[in-house]
Amino acid sequence: MNGLLLVAGAAWAPRASLNDFILFLLIVGVIWALVLAMWRFFDLKRRGFSLHPAVLMWRTSKGLGFIDNAAARFKRGFIRFGTFAAVVGFALMVFVTFNIALNALIVYTRPSIALPGVKFVLPGILPGLSLPVWLVVIGIVLIVHEFCHGFLLHAQGLKTKSVGLLLFLFIPGGFVEPDEKELARTTPLKRIRMFAAGPVSNVLISLVFFALLLVFIVPKPGVYVYGVAENYPLENYAENLLGARILAVNGVPVDSLEEYRAVMENTVAGENAELITDEGEFVVTLAKAPDDNHGVFGIYPASARSRTYFLNPLVMLYMALSVVLTGGFFTPVLYNSLIPWWGIGLLQWLYTLNLGVGLFNLLPAKPLDGGYMLEAALERRVGRARASRVVKWTSYLVLILLILNIVPGVVRMVR
Repeated sequence: MNGLLLVAGAAWAPRASLNDFILFLLIVGVIWALVLAMWRFFDLKRRGFSLHPAVLMWRTSKGLGFIDNAAARFKRGFIRFGTFAAVVGFALMVFVTFNIALNALIVYTRPSIALPGVKFVLPGILPGLSLPVWLVVIGIVLIVHEFCHGFLLHAQGLKTKSVGLLLFLFIPGGFVEPDEKELARTTPLKRIRMFAAGPVSNVLISLVFFALLLVFIVPKPGVYVYGVAENYPLENYAENLLGARILAVNGVPVDSLEEYRAVMENTVAGENAELITDEGEFVVTLAKAPDDNHGVFGIYPASARSRTYFLNPLVMLYMALSVVLTGGFFTPVLYNSLIPWWGIGLLQWLYTLNLGVGLFNLLPAKPLDGGYMLEAALERRVGRARASRVVKWTSYLVLILLILNIVPGVVRMVR
């Protein structure tokens, strides 16, 4: 139907918060100001800090003991995981590269349906992503990713010089620093295992958070009003209708979307109709459906999906995209929660960002893990020099594809 769905003001539709983004930038600005001031008067190099244009890095040996002990204790398990991660990593590399290439093509052929495939994951920019949630989620993402790199290094007998954090302008990151010379001399398979472990571990742990979501979410029975369209009969009742359960239409009970649609297909535009909900009864003159002659109230009916529905991999990806674009997928309109709703929001972001970071890092471009994986794999076939040249050009190609994927989001922001 035509018209704008009036769900933006609803309690279950989170918005991007400019205050969160401003607070985030202020915190980053204070950090940079303190570092620059302290760099002048204190010897921060002795404390593991290094400063480069727009890049701040902090290296430490803290955590290396834990990584070493865990890797030694479960050496065989980590090596097997690294082999598994290598196989899965290359499969996901093909998948994610194909998808960003496909969306880049859609940008030019069907721009109206193109998706913003790449977005800055910062508080205040994405709806529903507050500063506290962002700090927790990014911390977990980095710990999982970098520690798994470290586990595979030590399990394969390779050294780790340090672990640390970095800040590139306002974008945070983390790293495990290997002995570069030793890493360059080792076998391609050991390097592939190490580089694959980080992103694949993020993808796997995202599935754990996804499973927790399905455990804590309970679908509500029935049909609910998820949105009300402008310039349609029920527009003036939007405040009362949003989130209401539809009980009947013209006296005919409605328990499913199929039943609601079947009743509406037997109506005629221009006739009076009664919508009975748990928030009251509404009698209005039906408008004409855009694609047919039957009548419509101008509402968006929705019902909860069963848990098994979400086991479809494509649905899982759609859910992650929905969290990025709207701030959430599960809402109190359609679902009950066994835990507080802020916990559901946190789990949605833990699922989405672990999955997103994992897939993004598997792109075949340096300095991403996928670029180093591809280089090591090609080295076994064509030699190191040629492999390096090939990955250099795939990196340029991926960069172009990423820029094309950013375009739709930038254009929409400008408009």
